[in-house]
Amino acid sequence: PKARRGTDQPLVGPDVADRLNPYRSAVDRGEQSFLELIKDNDLVLALDSLVYFGHWITPDMMPKRFDTHFYLAPAPPDQIAAHDGRETTDAIWIGAQAALNSEESGESVIIFPTRMNLKKLATANSVEDAIQRFGSEAVVTVKPQQSETPEGEPCLVIPDVKGYGQTVELLSRVNV
Repeated sequence: PKARRGTDQPLVGPDVADRLNPYRSAVDRGEQSFLELIKDNDLVLALDSLVYFGHWITPDMMPKRFDTHFYLAPAPPDQIAAHDGRETTDAIWIGAQAALNSEESGESVIIFPTRMNLKKLATANSVEDAIQRFGSEAVVTVKPQQSETPEGEPCLVIPDVKGYGQTVELLSRVNV
């Protein structure tokens, strides 16, 4: 998460991230309180910069379940992309359309909810446009339902929610 020294201060830079990096695995394992780490370093999370973007709940029949809220936030040019190596195994800065192209070419795997959010995000012209446009839209909870295509293929169906551009996903394409 992004942080700053106080509510009216700019976001902290890579120097603070580097200093706090040794604590990442301890926080991940529950051995170090994230909140205490923030307090001990006189930081304030920049939660005011978050824009609520999406809410997805997995269908009941899926082997892995989640109820996830997606947010947008501007990142400073020197923001560091990092992953935990467990839930996420790679971290890169890439545009929404480039990520979709990477999946289409077989270079990467993107799960259905993330792909749908990327499709919606790719309609924005810039970070500023995305934050302005999606920050003013109501977020609709999306919980895909199991169904079949007219050809009898198992699929997931989502409501015709503005911006996703797709309502049916073949189960054979769903990554879990």
